Amino acid sequence: MDKARSRAVAQAFDEPPMYDPKAIPSYEAMARETPDQYRAIKNRASDLRLSPVNLEGYPYGANPREVALDVGDKGHMAFFKTEPRGRCFRYRRRGQHRAEPPAAAAVR
Repeated sequence: MDKARSRAVAQAFDEPPMYDPKAIPSYEAMARETPDQYRAIKNRASDLRLSPVNLEGYPYGANPREVALDVGDKGHMAFFKTEPRGRCFRYRRRGQHRAEPPAAAAVR
């Protein structure tokens, strides 16, 4: 492992502001699009088995091809669970999520 590169990557993730109002439209779009994507998958492949999993149960590692093979060969797809009430991303280090205003508004 290249420790200098790892430190540089970690620093790059820490540099953006914790709250950036410019990010809100993207997160709102994601909140609208995700249910639509789910419905499209279910409508096209009604026999597809979908499995919500935690990080520990994620079967695909870092290879997106594994997802395609699971769907095509086994009729199955795993996906990460979300928090209750439509909230995504459990990132909570040093305060709020990068796209949330200080009041921590939930996706509605």
